Amino acid sequence: MRVAADEPGRQEDGIFLNRLRIIIPQQPFPNVFTRVMMPPLGPLYVASAVRKAVGWEVEVIDENNWIGRGDHWALQARRPADVVGFYGGMTSAVPRLYRIARQYREMGVFTIAGGGHVDCLQEEALTSGIDVVVNGEGELSTPDLLSAWERGGNFGEVNGISFLDSDGKLVITPRRPPIADFSNIPQPDFSMVVERRRPMHFLPIAHMRGCPYHCEFCSVNRLLGDTHGHSVRETMEHLEDLVGQGYRSFFFVDDNFASDRERTVELCDRIQELAVRNRTHLKLIVQLRADAARDEELMRAMRDAGVEMVAIGLESPLPEDLRSMKKGQSVDGMKRDLATFRRFGFYIHGMFIFGYPSADAAPSSSVPLWLQARAFLDFIRKTGIDTIQVLKAVPVPGTKLFERLRAQNRILPLKLLGWEYYDGNFLTFLPDNGAFAQVHDGAVWIMRKFYSAANLLALTLLAIFGPAVMAAGMVRNWFSLLRQRLAENGRRTRRRRLAPRELWQLMRESASCGYRDFARSYRNAVLRSGGYFIICKWSLQTRHSRFMALLRRFRTQPPDASEIR
Repeated sequence: MRVAADEPGRQEDGIFLNRLRIIIPQQPFPNVFTRVMMPPLGPLYVASAVRKAVGWEVEVIDENNWIGRGDHWALQARRPADVVGFYGGMTSAVPRLYRIARQYREMGVFTIAGGGHVDCLQEEALTSGIDVVVNGEGELSTPDLLSAWERGGNFGEVNGISFLDSDGKLVITPRRPPIADFSNIPQPDFSMVVERRRPMHFLPIAHMRGCPYHCEFCSVNRLLGDTHGHSVRETMEHLEDLVGQGYRSFFFVDDNFASDRERTVELCDRIQELAVRNRTHLKLIVQLRADAARDEELMRAMRDAGVEMVAIGLESPLPEDLRSMKKGQSVDGMKRDLATFRRFGFYIHGMFIFGYPSADAAPSSSVPLWLQARAFLDFIRKTGIDTIQVLKAVPVPGTKLFERLRAQNRILPLKLLGWEYYDGNFLTFLPDNGAFAQVHDGAVWIMRKFYSAANLLALTLLAIFGPAVMAAGMVRNWFSLLRQRLAENGRRTRRRRLAPRELWQLMRESASCGYRDFARSYRNAVLRSGGYFIICKWSLQTRHSRFMALLRRFRTQPPDASEIR
């Protein structure tokens, strides 16, 4: 392992400076991370912490949104970096990460990496172009590591890192506990994301980290622990600064926005006050569990704060899947919860996992996969979910699912399917009963039926006949509300009439409902039409991939255990 040069850095205006470059590697195939121009927050937190703690120049390159088109040789020649860090939180981007890391090592640059994948597979990273792996949260360990590098490289004194010593043996220093006090952790500075190709759609913002739940397919709790994060005051100061810069659309990246109920309600009330004070409307997207809908005070606070869309990990409408996942929810409960979200006017983005591997030793095959796929689609349509994402289970390193499938010898070896296929769009393990092709086809069928070309026709008709559709919706809502009010009056006063003032109020409510229904239909038609083109592009870019060749072979020759030994 290389350590610091005798005289690292550059001298500018008499000040000795070093530069850290943090790289977010490009995704190999089209997915949500390549379509939405929104970088992960982890690298930006670390970048801000380094700049504050050690005074280095820091820049972030998001390859998914970079004008440089992947030419790091030219970038290093144009703007030399002394240390390059890599975001290793997305397993599917890890092969790209290792290729770039080797390039920088050829250029004599010291390389570090952090994130869930490299944290769990430290030796793999340290033999693939990375000099030091930062374990866990990196805001405290990374500045200490860079200070040690400046002093000559005595890394054994730095907590929360891994490296290979001079004999090639793995050294893991004591892991830091989750950050308890965020008051000294600077908020992300988005100006450090340089050479952007396109503006960011939504600014990511984090309030809480970690998760109290232990879903089998997720590593958040194991890597970050239970819920912890910023105070409401700290989050609001950051949000006020961003609003002052002119931003209005935000994505709360908390894995569970409602994990601390009291703090979330207080935050929403403060966000509403901020919007009123600035005479503006904020658009917020949050991630949470379906059962958050059972708290109506929370729902009202979120709606008043400007939350427009909720992204919910529903995972499956099959009870046996939910049990295997250790999700802790029921199908009937989720149906009621989704109805509540719709009643409060939220758009719903549902995230699902199809063909989840059973935790039973002898999985049942009583329900054919084609019937399971139909059950997914029926659930999606009947609950009125606006947009969806249907993936296959991904045995990501660090999850209990990875450990279980590896112990069962069901994970396909990397020589068959490398890490680049671990984005949820490809099947990387032997499913129950060896139904490899059927699981893949079922997930694709659901997405194609939901994001079909029929949405293009619906969009065209809504654009042409919009006023008529809206008027019909208003009339329909008027009659529906009229029946409800007459029935209520009959029960309460035995009077089956409405006063003129009540009729006027009814007209206003029906007009508002009709407009909202039309706006929802039009929005969904636009997004689903876009989804149709994304699926077509994905199909074109993956048709000659290693996975598709393997899939064609497995259609005629079902896989067995010998494929992965």
